[in-house]
Amino acid sequence: MYQELSEDPPVIFLNNSKVVSAYNARIQGLQEDNYNGILLSLPKLKIQQ
Repeated sequence: MYQELSEDPPVIFLNNSKVVSAYNARIQGLQEDNYNGILLSLPKLKIQQ
């Protein structure tokens, strides 16, 4: 069985990124995307005082 799986795998992983993120609770409007990170939510960010 392992021989067959190694010759014809059901899934091939192309990328494995290890990411650790931390954000301050005062930041509002932040939405993290697995591909773009926080890039798309930057125009919507607000910092609460």
